[in-house]
Amino acid sequence: MVVRDNETWECVGQRLEHPLRAYTCYLWSVALMRSPEYISISRTTNQKANFNKPCVLRIWGGKTKGKGMELLNETEPVNHEVWEEYKLLLEPSDTYDYIYLEAYYYYGGEELLPFNGNLLVDHCSPIVPCNIAEPEDDLYQYEK
Repeated sequence: MVVRDNETWECVGQRLEHPLRAYTCYLWSVALMRSPEYISISRTTNQKANFNKPCVLRIWGGKTKGKGMELLNETEPVNHEVWEEYKLLLEPSDTYDYIYLEAYYYYGGEELLPFNGNLLVDHCSPIVPCNIAEPEDDLYQYEK
């Protein structure tokens, strides 16, 4: 997925087999990395550009296709060029039938101009309630 210098970004989603329930803790893991070379056309210059800046992954829960959404978690900027596993807590405040994965800009608390970046996603685990997580899973190692 990419973020672009014209303030557009990409998101993928799907309907869940079982909804995420309100006020339930879930664990989810995903492998993420950034490609050092991701050549595409800039939407602002119409020239080839390297979409290689780090961005974040945002995880959203949704009630219906693209509506009634809640941000469930966000990673730090993915600035590494090898696959790394991210373990995340998802704690929805409402019940959601859809999940969305979104590449988004990282601003670091500063006002920055939009940029060209990429985020590669693989090896998504099942989403499991915290109370049935594997005994060796240490909840404190999960990002919130």
